[in-house]
Amino acid sequence: MKLAAYAIGDRDLVLGIPLLKKLEKKASFPFLSANVRKENGTPVFTPSILLKKAGLSIGVIGATTALMVNGRVVRETYKIDIKPPAIAVQKEAAKLKKQGAQLLILLSHLNETELAAVGKLVPDIHIVLGGQDMRMEHSLKRVGNAFSGNGFMKGKYVSVMDLFIRNQSLTFVDRNARSSLENRKRALEGQVRSRERSLDLTKKQPNAKNRLEIIERMIVQAKTELQELEMDLEEVNAPDPNASHVRRTLTPLNKTIADEPTCAKWVTAYRKIHPDPKKKRRAPAPKKAGSRPAKPAPRR
Repeated sequence: MKLAAYAIGDRDLVLGIPLLKKLEKKASFPFLSANVRKENGTPVFTPSILLKKAGLSIGVIGATTALMVNGRVVRETYKIDIKPPAIAVQKEAAKLKKQGAQLLILLSHLNETELAAVGKLVPDIHIVLGGQDMRMEHSLKRVGNAFSGNGFMKGKYVSVMDLFIRNQSLTFVDRNARSSLENRKRALEGQVRSRERSLDLTKKQPNAKNRLEIIERMIVQAKTELQELEMDLEEVNAPDPNASHVRRTLTPLNKTIADEPTCAKWVTAYRKIHPDPKKKRRAPAPKKAGSRPAKPAPRR
């Protein structure tokens, strides 16, 4: 797998700008962020790039959330400002289109609210590859006119988006939209049944008022999402079989993709010093029958 670009996230910034710049020099790909700026307004990292792939001009934009832990400390220490991402992405999208970009991809380290704002302000984006949302979602989501998918969390998965272009059209459909919604609906129905059973059991327990309120809220949330899903299912139309379409898979790294050899050596060396606590340790050897415990040393 070859990387073409890397989007800077809020956790990256905590490492410090000097270290990130050193890492970028060693990398064979650029670090992207359209909205991390110096105090004078110039970009700290490359805002966007233009690639040529499969006969297409592809614009790739990076965006970093402005809401981050230790944000004030990071801003003051490295003399940077994190601008509103939607406006920054809009400017980069306009610039890339002038340069001939046909397909626009956003590498997003944005929260849900920020991403929704980008979707409204920049309808020209086709694909969003997200790295900020920590929910495991196997289906595609709509963000404005774009299809969006995240990579879950902690580097455990790779979110792969395959684009199938028909008749040179860059208007995509999701052929699995209905089945994804139906799968999610079944999962939610199961959650509601499980939580209702838990609610019945909790009602029989003394002093469980707080837990009852929590379970009731969870049931309401699940039922609300179910109602929204049912409305979405009513609006889903059968996709045009001749239309360009997008397919997404969420691939677990630890099961199906081999480790990069150098990184694997580092991990092995680290684990020799710091064993994985999740792996079972050897049980202590059984004591011999009739053996007596050692006598404590006499006190002086």
